[in-house]
Amino acid sequence: MAKQLLQQCLDCNAWSLSTTCPSCGKTAQAAAPLKWSPEDHRAELRRKM
Repeated sequence: MAKQLLQQCLDCNAWSLSTTCPSCGKTAQAAAPLKWSPEDHRAELRRKM
């Protein structure tokens, strides 16, 4: 399954590519959900996984 690379800190709103904030050292989470398209050609493969 695809992974969201851009992460945003929940406390200081800093942006990072890791799940640990570079500014405060706390947890960061995915900035936005992955895009979904009705024409997703790999959806069947992802559901099998």
